Amino acid sequence: MLHFAFAKQGFHIDEIYSYGLSNSYYNPFPTAINEWTPSTYYQNYLMPNHATAFEYGSVMSNQVNDVHPPLYYLLFHTIASFWQGGFSPMVGLTLNLGAHIATVIVLFFLINYLTKNFYLSIFAGLFWGLSIGGLSSMLFIRMYHLMGFFVISLLYLLLRYSRSNKSHTTILLIPIFIATLLGALTHYYFYLYAFFIVAVACIGLLMIKEFKKAIILGVIEVGAIGVAWGIFPAVFSHIFTSNRGVEVLNNANNANFTENLKLYLSFVQEDLLADVSLPIFIGVLIGCIILLCVQSKTLLNRVTFLQIAMIILPMGLYIFLVQDLSHYHTARYIYPIYSVVAVAVVLVIYFSLRAILSKPWRTAMTILGLSLIVLLGFKRETVYFQYLEQGALTQSILENPTDSAIVFSASRWQIAEYSPQLALHDEVYPMILESTDASVMPVMAAHDLGEPLTIYTNNTQLKQEDLIQSVLEKYQLTDYKILHQTNDLIVYYFE
Repeated sequence: MLHFAFAKQGFHIDEIYSYGLSNSYYNPFPTAINEWTPSTYYQNYLMPNHATAFEYGSVMSNQVNDVHPPLYYLLFHTIASFWQGGFSPMVGLTLNLGAHIATVIVLFFLINYLTKNFYLSIFAGLFWGLSIGGLSSMLFIRMYHLMGFFVISLLYLLLRYSRSNKSHTTILLIPIFIATLLGALTHYYFYLYAFFIVAVACIGLLMIKEFKKAIILGVIEVGAIGVAWGIFPAVFSHIFTSNRGVEVLNNANNANFTENLKLYLSFVQEDLLADVSLPIFIGVLIGCIILLCVQSKTLLNRVTFLQIAMIILPMGLYIFLVQDLSHYHTARYIYPIYSVVAVAVVLVIYFSLRAILSKPWRTAMTILGLSLIVLLGFKRETVYFQYLEQGALTQSILENPTDSAIVFSASRWQIAEYSPQLALHDEVYPMILESTDASVMPVMAAHDLGEPLTIYTNNTQLKQEDLIQSVLEKYQLTDYKILHQTNDLIVYYFE
């Protein structure tokens, strides 16, 4: 786990926004354009300085102008304000590592509660924690990993609540309220999962005539959501008028619930099941449920049909709906549910072996099966979001330092992605360049002409040979070399 954290060397542009929205002082997005900009502008976008540390008003303001609730960013800013080592992936990963460890612990307690099997519970937590999906979610410096912790916590608490006696019911209501409140303040997709699992829990409680418990649970959940809205009333503008909210609502209005479902199920299959066939897994799941119907009362007292429904139905409904609502079809949106999928996988394997093996043997075989899935996952896939090539870029810039850098970008928003590298220069000129005409390139002071210069360009429409010739002539330079080249970015060093 720590190996992958320390191996991370670069960032997705949304991860840069995590830094900026958390730490930039009342400046949610870098807007400098068409002017020479000191590198401190990018340094201060990524990390707070002594004057802007612990400025939570800035974090709240930035989030009002963004499209997400504020909890993740408030915690991120707190860590960054204490941080003494300057900009680093570990600033963001510290929060995710904490959420990762906490999720593994909750998984241990959840599986132990359902199976009363200590060793199986340890490996169940590790099954998710060391999976490709779990580690990739941890390395992605966004709020999805923290949301996943609140998802599995709410599931665990509601499983206990559904079987609690009167003395424990009141005690459980407090952490249920807190988990719902904090989850709602982390990501709006948490509302979907919370609605599904609470609906299943309340319907189930009503069916077994636990009317009072169902009503109290409903009131507590509505109260938690109400408090979240009171803390962050921008939720309404985010959902109904922001660009992301409008995209989600449009997708809901043009529902095609099966178009992307196969893709999202493939994410689960590859990230958690080592590409094991999902139809086989679902078949075993159905067989396991049938098996439960004919097993001893001892087993039924531990894992009720209500609890099975609380695990399976909200998980499935969440994936089914998110695959339709999401504007971008990536695994990140179902990362928060991966720990619940892991619970289902562990229980399916364990209880399907119950009819043929004694407890010690089925425990050993389940642990062996989980271990093989994790190992096969690493053989087939790699952990995402490490961005090792960006580490090579940063090293090249450090080995070929220049006081000045110019960014020729196809759009303004893309410039933010290079903030960690731009902060290494003394001054930067970010601009939108649509032609290679030297006359539209920025003017440089006479005493700086002929000095080494770094050029970043992501506009693939520009003819690179013409761009190189214009830079050589404009800035009185004679030679160049390519420091970094991908499909999205070329970085030149001119001298």
